[in-house]
Amino acid sequence: MQIKPGSLHKANGGHLVLQARDLIMSDQVEALKRAPRTARVRFEHYTQKDVPQDTTMSLLPEPVPLSIKLIVIGTPGEFYQLQASDEEFYNNFF
Repeated sequence: MQIKPGSLHKANGGHLVLQARDLIMSDQVEALKRAPRTARVRFEHYTQKDVPQDTTMSLLPEPVPLSIKLIVIGTPGEFYQLQASDEEFYNNFF
């Protein structure tokens, strides 16, 4: 099986420390915002570039209950940039 846990899965039951600059550059912010709100983390489909051409996509496992504290660290400028780019982000993480 090629199912691998992500950072949220590995940190489940504890803390996950994230760099603000990594969030600014990431395309996974929506999944990160959704997880604490729903108290579940689910396995995401690989993007087409991550899947070898001879691999077939199959069913994904059910979402896993999530208990986690997310800690975002960075400079004041990075936090202002996150807040300006996504008002909901500020409400979810601060």
